[in-house]
Amino acid sequence: MRLRRGVAVVLMSTVTLGGLMAAPASAAPKPQAVQVAGTWSLTWDWGDGAKGTAPITFVSKGHTFSVTGESGIWTTSGESLKFVYTSANSCHGTWVGRYAKKSNKFSGRMSKNTKYCPADSGTWSMVRAKATSQTALTLSSAKVTYGDEHVEHLSVTVSPTSGSSRPAGKVTVKVATTKLCVIKLKAARGSCRLSRKRLPAGTYSLVATYGGSTAFDASASAHEGLKVSQATSKTALKLSVAKVTVGDEQRAQFSVTVSPEFAGSVASGSVTVKSSTKRLCVIKLSAGQGSCRLSSRRLRSGTYSVVARYGGNKNLKPSMSTAATLTVVKAGKLRTTSRT
Repeated sequence: MRLRRGVAVVLMSTVTLGGLMAAPASAAPKPQAVQVAGTWSLTWDWGDGAKGTAPITFVSKGHTFSVTGESGIWTTSGESLKFVYTSANSCHGTWVGRYAKKSNKFSGRMSKNTKYCPADSGTWSMVRAKATSQTALTLSSAKVTYGDEHVEHLSVTVSPTSGSSRPAGKVTVKVATTKLCVIKLKAARGSCRLSRKRLPAGTYSLVATYGGSTAFDASASAHEGLKVSQATSKTALKLSVAKVTVGDEQRAQFSVTVSPEFAGSVASGSVTVKSSTKRLCVIKLSAGQGSCRLSSRRLRSGTYSVVARYGGNKNLKPSMSTAATLTVVKAGKLRTTSRT
């Protein structure tokens, strides 16, 4: 299990080991069992320049291991690990090490001393090699409406590419660099919902990224498309008075309110107040509301049908109010009417 002087011994093994269970103790608490199922990376150094690294895979049955030209038995006691091998040329070697929880690594010393080969000693260590993972992202719907995005359910599953272990940790769902949510896995699965107004109207590509763990490498899902459509809007127009005199039209105040389809959103942009094709004023919305007044002598005497048209914005579709009637009369006529 080393590069001997002039002789190359290649380590290509599958190790079988039932599990490292803590030995019973009467005075001290039992150490937590080391879960060895999976693949580890073994590194050795005989101290004379002969060193190497090779993978070892542990399975759940037996306590034997095999190496090209060498074979032997593994044994454990608490968090200690030992194996004794016999190589093809009848050399015997003993490897003893102990598990360190903080580094998730076994390390120790090895020795070789029989009548069939020269005495030798060195060090070895074994760290768990991370298994690969696969992350899948599923959307409950490929299309949602702005202000109602919380109906979107994002589900993730992280699977090992081999074996039956379940990856643990967290998955982050993003659009480009924008973090939408972070999911803590439970039994290798999890889900989250978007907030009501998490994304403006538009088309997006979502990806779920698993951050990995001590046992599994990180992985990312395929991109999933999500379209956020504009919500509808509703515009209301209110006149302060229904009748004004010529030259005194400024008494007429037009007040508008624009309401989005879903509660929690606020309309922005502008509203144009018109009579037929004649623009009377333009209102810039503040918190979804606004008002304007006519200028003096803006209209001739007559009856006008007035509407307010909201131009919409990135997230809201345009809308138009129902018509309101404004009557403009000559001054004398209005005084005569007011007396009767």
